[in-house]
Amino acid sequence: MDSTILNRARGSTCPELAIISQNKLPPTFNHFCISTRYKEIEATTGRRCNYFLGYFILGYLAQAEKQVLKEKMLFQRTAEATLVVSSLIGLTSCLEITRNVTFNDETINENVVVDAGKGVSFLSTTAIPISMDGDITNNGVFCFGFTNHGKLTSSDIMNYGQMFLGVGGSADGGVLNVGDLYNYNYLSFTGSDYLTLVATGNFVNEGYIDITAVTNGISLTGPTGGIINNGVITATNMAQSDYKINAIVGTGCIVNSGFSQWPEFDLSQPFNQTIYNESPVMWAYFGATQSPNSIPVIRGLSSASKGSAQLLIGSVNPVIYPQNLIYKYDTATGRLNFTANGRSFLFDIGLGFDPTQFSTGGCQGKAGTYACITYEGASLNEKIPSNFQINIQSDLTYETVCPAATPLPPPITSTAPYYSETIEEIISYSSFLDSDGLPTTTSTTTHVVPTLVLPPPYLTTTTKSATTVSELVSYSFTHGAISGMPALSDVPMYITTTSTIPAGFSIPPPYTTTVITDSMAVSELVSFYSTDSDSTPMTGTTTITFPQTRNVTTTVTEYLMGTTHLSKVFTSTGTWQSTSTYSTTVETYVIRTESTGVVTSQI
Repeated sequence: MDSTILNRARGSTCPELAIISQNKLPPTFNHFCISTRYKEIEATTGRRCNYFLGYFILGYLAQAEKQVLKEKMLFQRTAEATLVVSSLIGLTSCLEITRNVTFNDETINENVVVDAGKGVSFLSTTAIPISMDGDITNNGVFCFGFTNHGKLTSSDIMNYGQMFLGVGGSADGGVLNVGDLYNYNYLSFTGSDYLTLVATGNFVNEGYIDITAVTNGISLTGPTGGIINNGVITATNMAQSDYKINAIVGTGCIVNSGFSQWPEFDLSQPFNQTIYNESPVMWAYFGATQSPNSIPVIRGLSSASKGSAQLLIGSVNPVIYPQNLIYKYDTATGRLNFTANGRSFLFDIGLGFDPTQFSTGGCQGKAGTYACITYEGASLNEKIPSNFQINIQSDLTYETVCPAATPLPPPITSTAPYYSETIEEIISYSSFLDSDGLPTTTSTTTHVVPTLVLPPPYLTTTTKSATTVSELVSYSFTHGAISGMPALSDVPMYITTTSTIPAGFSIPPPYTTTVITDSMAVSELVSFYSTDSDSTPMTGTTTITFPQTRNVTTTVTEYLMGTTHLSKVFTSTGTWQSTSTYSTTVETYVIRTESTGVVTSQI
């Protein structure tokens, strides 16, 4: 458990806080958001600390832990605290506002804690008013229902910061109905229709409550013991409206401001507030009877325009005109006693009024004719009551304080060429709940990629080595990246494949030919074979020469001794050249023979 809380608990004068310091809570005690709500105990120490300690601890226990706590009866010192333990139901989770955010949900069922220096706006962007039923602890800025007035049925509202509540009227089904309402700073109400604000547990104002522009009026109702107002409650810009405050006690001030009409106070209930008028028109109505201890202090009565400050009393009867109207102003005490139809009311209006400048009669009120007394004298330049001068900034508006709903950025579209088409990249924005439960903006990138259809294959021709060949161009898929769009790294793309189709091909038959060389006829055989050039079929040739040569040399010479016959046959294969020399005793013969190719010579 947080050591700061323990130290404060040990030093507190509230005896029940010792339970915290003694660590008697179940070991699984959940103190989420506990530090922000500790001040709830401090603010109530010395008055009803048993009650608030029960709320303080039980507000953060799981249901099973509440049962353990109930069985141990840690709060049995007072019947009131025991009742709190016994009547608690399950608790929803706690939504902690740690940064400025806006919610557009129609229903909020969580407890909300706003951290100091942070703000939240709960808005409805549809025709359905926003609804909230969780506890609210505000240490920063809390704004509710200003786009569409909503419905609040929270168990507790604790305001230590600036709170703006825009709530619907009775036609919206319940208006503002809470268990406990504590205001220690600035709290503003505005609404539609007639606004009923009910706090069934405690209604305590130690700060500034501003009731602004509520259509048709507002009614403030606290517990039987009354609203405790030690601060300021003011009504502003409520022309042709009325507001009603039931039992109210404390040392605070109620201000009639900005042409507010017909404030109604029930003096049969406890009432010891100061009513301060700073409007040029004041029509204040006080109920049928007055309790002896409920004497309102009225200041600023002379601030209204001459003849426009009227105090209306008694019950209304449109048939019987008010009679027996008597008044008495005590110049020593500043008290005004006004009697009508046998009923007397006592007001403390302050010193300095001219007793001769009062008039009595019947005044038209919101429901008929009332007995009234009007001051007709000049303004007395009355001083502002000291209990109206509180150190809380009150010139606030939700437009300048509340977090505004930030519109989502428009989509961003970019394009890239894709063959004959175009690829689109669209970056769009949306809001979602982050891991901390608060709204945040995220971006989504979408690519619109056209469907890629493979083109049909086609034939073309080309010339290679003086030969015309056909080529088949075909396509297939691959994947690749798009320039300028890094996210697109696996987009379908084309692969082009070119295949050569060979022309019709056959090997010619061999043939023979005859050539003359060296005065000799030589036969050649030309044959063909298949070869390849640049992946294209080609024809190769082979030539074989078949010269058949008979080289015979015969020399016949007549000699004295007779005839000599010389002969020689040469046979050879291949390419050759030879010279043979033969001699006799009489002559020498030189025989030269040449041939090319493959030669077979024979006689």
